[in-house]
Amino acid sequence: MTRQYAYFQVTGCGDPDVVTKAVGIDPSKCHSSAEINPKTKCSWGIMKWRLDSGESDVASVQQHVDSILLWLNRRPSAIKELCDDYDLTLHIACWASDTFGMHLTRDQTRLLGRLGIAIDYDGYVVEDTELENEQ
Repeated sequence: MTRQYAYFQVTGCGDPDVVTKAVGIDPSKCHSSAEINPKTKCSWGIMKWRLDSGESDVASVQQHVDSILLWLNRRPSAIKELCDDYDLTLHIACWASDTFGMHLTRDQTRLLGRLGIAIDYDGYVVEDTELENEQ
């Protein structure tokens, strides 16, 4: 059994509303650099704006990425302009009980490159019972 998810994240300084206006989508999560982190009681120090794929954690990586790219490709020039002031990253995480891999299609990687979006992939091998307990 494998579980995976993906999200698009913009990081930098300032107000996440700037990203929301440029992208034209409300974030799944966000905070400004000045907001207080409830765990540390200090300011975050960095702005983060996140858009989750909205797919189930049993969906394929390609489905997660396609869902995100569907939203981002609505305003490609605005996304590219964000690259001047922010870091744009597609984060993908996978948990599996054995070896696993990731495949992005040629069209997905081309579009990510054209939009100036980096890819971050984390993979974790865990016991089957851990995967089952998460559901």
